[in-house]
Amino acid sequence: MVPNFNEDQLHFCAWLIIGLAVFVFITSFCMTLPYGRYSPYNLKFGVNARLAWVLQECPSFLVPFAMFLISDGMREIVSLDVSPNVVLLLMFMIHYFRRSFIYPLWIRKTAPSPFYTFLPGFVVCTINGYMQGQYHLHVRRYPKEWFHSLQFVFGSFLFLLGFVINVHSDYFLTHLRKPGETGHKIPRGGLFEYISCPNFFGEIVEWGGYWLASSSFVAFAFFFNTLVVIGTRACHHHRFYQEKFEDYPKNRKALIPFIL
Repeated sequence: MVPNFNEDQLHFCAWLIIGLAVFVFITSFCMTLPYGRYSPYNLKFGVNARLAWVLQECPSFLVPFAMFLISDGMREIVSLDVSPNVVLLLMFMIHYFRRSFIYPLWIRKTAPSPFYTFLPGFVVCTINGYMQGQYHLHVRRYPKEWFHSLQFVFGSFLFLLGFVINVHSDYFLTHLRKPGETGHKIPRGGLFEYISCPNFFGEIVEWGGYWLASSSFVAFAFFFNTLVVIGTRACHHHRFYQEKFEDYPKNRKALIPFIL
């Protein structure tokens, strides 16, 4: 049986997620984590990049989905009388269904993921999936009027906007090279003209919207973790492009157009 954590225990999990983000931020000044383009190809103990993505990200979908199936959420969908709780959790699960089972199919040849970076990601996704599922299914109950609140309406809009930006940018990046090509290219077009990592920008906007729509501490903890962890990655990627390409656009920022 799945343990029924109360709100205080879930807030403790949220603080762990925040603490991890702070740890990643501090260590980023000393080293760049070996993932993706920064990971060596000759790892003795590495996980295939596609497999690593599936295994690492899928707990954020499978854990709340399993909880959803044995809750009133499924009955709400069948009866076409869904609550804000169900909609919020569906937003979370839709993102991670794509991230776990669709995005890995877009990944082309890349270095394997080190086990010591894959494992923490798996643990965080498991904790976060349980935290979001438990909170929105069993801890807080939103009234139907929440659908009409400014927080929910504007937050849902931001979530959808960020989701579209994230998906489009991911697709563009993973299809930047033609079949058989290797190496890196300068992305051009769309938001890539303004920032190096619109995929990360989109995901931050997405989870900022989710936090606003939920207005919960567990959603804020996830947003904060996302902002810090992939914001740090965006700065690393921006520096990578600047060092690798002499003609890299000088006016292009790392993460936020015209600002950062």
